[in-house]
Amino acid sequence: MNARRLSLASHDFGTATARQCIIGALLAIALTIAVVIGCRPSTQDEPTIQNRVAAPLNGVSSEASGSAVASPERNVRRIITHRHDFGLLRPGERVAHRFLVRNERTFKYTIRDISRTCNCLVARVSSESISPQHEESADVEYTAPMASANDSRALTISFAEADAPVIVLEVRATVRDEMSCFPPEVTLNGGPSSSITGTFEIHNFSDFEWSSVAAVPSADWVNVRCTKTYTASTPLQDAPPSPREVWRAMVTADLKRAGFGYHTVPVALHACNAAIDRESTASLRVQTHVSSPVAAIPGQFFFGEVEVGKRSHRSIVLRFNLEELSPRNADAILVKHNLGDTFSITRMHRRGRYWDITATLKAHDDTSQVSGEATIAFPGTSLPALVLPISATAGTEAWTASGQED
Repeated sequence: MNARRLSLASHDFGTATARQCIIGALLAIALTIAVVIGCRPSTQDEPTIQNRVAAPLNGVSSEASGSAVASPERNVRRIITHRHDFGLLRPGERVAHRFLVRNERTFKYTIRDISRTCNCLVARVSSESISPQHEESADVEYTAPMASANDSRALTISFAEADAPVIVLEVRATVRDEMSCFPPEVTLNGGPSSSITGTFEIHNFSDFEWSSVAAVPSADWVNVRCTKTYTASTPLQDAPPSPREVWRAMVTADLKRAGFGYHTVPVALHACNAAIDRESTASLRVQTHVSSPVAAIPGQFFFGEVEVGKRSHRSIVLRFNLEELSPRNADAILVKHNLGDTFSITRMHRRGRYWDITATLKAHDDTSQVSGEATIAFPGTSLPALVLPISATAGTEAWTASGQED
């Protein structure tokens, strides 16, 4: 029995020793993890570069847009934007402005690249580098677009140094003719029996007032009447350019006299001041679309695949804009085609301002492609004739197609 107790005691001692080893190992692992976490740098301590507003440049404030975080993982450059507004310019006018770019850092800036948003900008820099706490000039030439616009363009200067900012030189302009029309084109759409109206504004950006504005359309079925609606007071010092006067033009088009289809009508505008013998001129286009009083839906006779010797049927619908334009009987509708006895009109039925027309096609031989055209006319009326394509693919195989019969 004593030997058994000794054996049990030895077993207990070994178990306790093993537990102590496991606990010690776990404590060592936990201590290692704590040391690693404690040595990791806090993201809250990472240095940041705040937004900064540079000194005014020739009366135009230069501002930094966006903030950058300088960290070992990435290098985000600051973007500093200098802006200049040329104000009111004429289309195609060329102007220039000198920007001053200052280096506020302790190292030199070396120009790596100058990019631009359009060929209307040209830049000339006084030096390829900028010394610390010094400034250099960038002369920017700008050519205004050839049409009225609120234009904005930019040049971007990039430096070779990783910590140098990106400089954006932005120019703006209000480009206007002496006489500017908004919108620059008037579009009028309607049926042949209607008279339709539209409006546009004429802005006076000249240096004198107009006593009258006359509009002369090139078509006698278009009429334009101009009325002054606004005269500017003394402009504010820093306000954007605004017109001296605004005239409202009412356009009326008599589509009954225009004819079907699309029409472009130039309108000559002439403003004057008789007291000082000065004038301004401009032009504008009136685009009109006069819809046809009759249309075919669909606009063709398409039979698809047909079998030689079998009849195939297809239908279209003639839609008239007004019920009084719809013929009262089938004799008033004349259909001609160039396919001989291969094609024929087999049914016509009136439904108010609609006519259902059914055609039959029977291919006599395997010509593969059957093509032609049908002309639907309305004799004794002013309605336009409709020309509809006819097409089918003929073969000897027995296609399963709707509308076919022996």
